Amino acid sequence: MSQHKSGLDAAEYHKLTGFEGDWRDSWWDEDYLAFMASRWRLAEVRAALDLGCGVGHWGQRLARYFHPEARMVGIDAEPEWMAGAAERARARGLRATYQVADARELPFEDDRFDLVTCQTVLMHIDDVDTVLQQARRVLRPGGLFLCAEPNNFGSSAAEFVRDPVADWPTMKALMELEITCARGKEALGEGWYSIGERIPKLLRAQGFSEVDLRLNNQCAPLVPGDGTVALMKTTYEAGGITQAGGTRENAERMWLAGGGDPTRFEELFQIARRRLARVIEAAERGEATGAGGHLHYLIWGRKPGLQ
Repeated sequence: MSQHKSGLDAAEYHKLTGFEGDWRDSWWDEDYLAFMASRWRLAEVRAALDLGCGVGHWGQRLARYFHPEARMVGIDAEPEWMAGAAERARARGLRATYQVADARELPFEDDRFDLVTCQTVLMHIDDVDTVLQQARRVLRPGGLFLCAEPNNFGSSAAEFVRDPVADWPTMKALMELEITCARGKEALGEGWYSIGERIPKLLRAQGFSEVDLRLNNQCAPLVPGDGTVALMKTTYEAGGITQAGGTRENAERMWLAGGGDPTRFEELFQIARRRLARVIEAAERGEATGAGGHLHYLIWGRKPGLQ
């Protein structure tokens, strides 16, 4: 079995990133997406491209709002996702094909698509400008580029103060570990994990018009017995943490790349482990609470010209 850079094998990575089942579909409220689909005029979309599609969750979620004759293409650099994406599309009666391709060098002619979209993809790419240039090239005049990208530091910071509330030394340690690993991820050429804050400026710089954004209307509350607690428990039992890279191996390589002191990593990692254990125990007793601050943005712009 192949191993991901996170230190997980492919099956574990698939599970912990939410590609199994419909968990990723729960990120967005149906009524909210329907409202936004009307604003974006998705009913006019006849040709769509889903970048970094994984097993297809995001593009397929949007596809229900497309024109009845719409066709969608999904691409991903990881070949192991293709069969799952195609199977999910067939089960939903969608006209969709999937292929291995690099978002930085799209194998499509100019002016082909009405919509180019992605979810939590740009946060993992070192050269976002090139991806946006390619997206603009393959969009038809008037076509829509739409992405869903987070501010993960803001979301993590909300977790640091949920019940049971951490003391300040613990909170400070968690923040230090989080931001240093994030800087390390960027230094390693693996993207900026809070890229949502940067996208509007990048879109304008690439010549997109009508640039706008909205915040996800949902939270990620900590509710006893829900999938979030189960995922936290699975991560802890595997020796990991729920932020700063997940696995010990991944967190350490990011920590070092971010300029972190090698002698401090183990101390901070174990503080994060103890904090996670405390939250899990409180959740299982029904005593943990968290409103789930969740900074996830929808950001879009159009290619200038008439459609």
